[in-house]
Amino acid sequence: MKSYLSAGSFLLTGILVTLLLFSPATSHQFPDFTELVEKVEPSVVNISTFKETSSAQRAMPFPEEFFHFFGEDFRRFFGETPRNNRPDQQRRHSTSLGSGFIVSDDGYIVTNHHVIKEADEILVTLSDEREYKAEVIGGDSAYDLALLKINARGLPALPLGNSDDIRVGQWVFAVGNPFGLSGTVTAGVISARDRQIGQSVFDSFLQTDASINPGNSGGPLLNLSGEVIGINTAIVSSGQGLGFAIPINTLKASYEQLREEGRVSRGWLGVSLQRLTPELAQSLGAGQDTTGALVVSVGEGQPGDKAGLEEGDIIVSFDGQQVERYQDIFRFVARGVPGVQVPMEVLRDGRKHTLRVTLGERPDDLSADAGPSAQPPSAAATWEFQGVTFAMENQRVVVKTVDRDSHAYEAGVRQGMVVLRANGVAATDLSTLERAIESRSRNNYVNLLVSHQGSNRFIPFQIQP
Repeated sequence: MKSYLSAGSFLLTGILVTLLLFSPATSHQFPDFTELVEKVEPSVVNISTFKETSSAQRAMPFPEEFFHFFGEDFRRFFGETPRNNRPDQQRRHSTSLGSGFIVSDDGYIVTNHHVIKEADEILVTLSDEREYKAEVIGGDSAYDLALLKINARGLPALPLGNSDDIRVGQWVFAVGNPFGLSGTVTAGVISARDRQIGQSVFDSFLQTDASINPGNSGGPLLNLSGEVIGINTAIVSSGQGLGFAIPINTLKASYEQLREEGRVSRGWLGVSLQRLTPELAQSLGAGQDTTGALVVSVGEGQPGDKAGLEEGDIIVSFDGQQVERYQDIFRFVARGVPGVQVPMEVLRDGRKHTLRVTLGERPDDLSADAGPSAQPPSAAATWEFQGVTFAMENQRVVVKTVDRDSHAYEAGVRQGMVVLRANGVAATDLSTLERAIESRSRNNYVNLLVSHQGSNRFIPFQIQP
């Protein structure tokens, strides 16, 4: 009797497992994209660009898009011909492939700026294989966006979603033309939000494991409602399942300017900033958990200068938005409207101040402000503190030597650096430097503002007992 019961229990368990595996609840865990793809695909376009080049560089065996994805080492390996082997100069045409999507029925198309950059001719191919020459209406290299126009009407435009509502783990799918294979669909999930991958200070990408390859650039990343929530733009070539997309709200914020003016004007403070570390915060009299961006230098006559910003200020909020991370301030200021006055909260000497700044317009072509170059120290009078020997050179305080076992060396103090300030006091000479360090150090930290290799930065180091 027991054997029959055991056999019956085993059979019943098997039936239950089978029902669970093939139940509707389980089968619906994975979305069916077929109807969505049929609806979306006609709105995704293939973009081919053509550029006349000289044979001083041999014809590339791969489209330009490959080099954007895989980097300059790939270009050097495949792209350059040694000078002594180059043939006579002649004109050639190079091509590049990318994707885009229709955003209005009268022919406006969005893609990446790098897809169409410096192109002599742009050809758009629709899903029904109709071809049109495209005109560049506007470009935004800072955010890698471009708006094109073709002479067509009655086109199927894609709806734009809200990328602020995206959640990690949410299903998404990408449509594009990787390697020229038009209409390719891949699916995955949102792996992370607000990713910084080193393309610019404005980085705030959506990360997805939906397969993205060269040629997908400029194509849409969509949610299960068929709305565009991102613009595919980059991959990490050394890994798998690491694709990145520009949040669609970035486009929505600048679309009208691109369409009407051909460019995007952004706010500008005219200051140099540095990432705030717990050590820096403590050395400036703030708590080690303080978040914000540290002001390293303020351009004379710039909006920040007119508002009263000073070196050593910690910007903790801008226009009512908390600066939780270093990158936040760049995005907040860039979203601002030139000429508009906004509030900005800073910490100065541990106390909070509210400033009002009238934003300028960010220059299109930014060049780094050249700070004073460090000069080799001379054998002038010196002062030693905590393993660092300071000296005067050309009426400036410079670092003459640094003990490699010191906290200062560990923090980044190096020979040849010019000391501009110590604990907020201008380092005009060695005696001033000594007084500032010995009387104004906070939380057992010395905070130096130094100039090195053309740029300024703060370096805090802990005082050894």
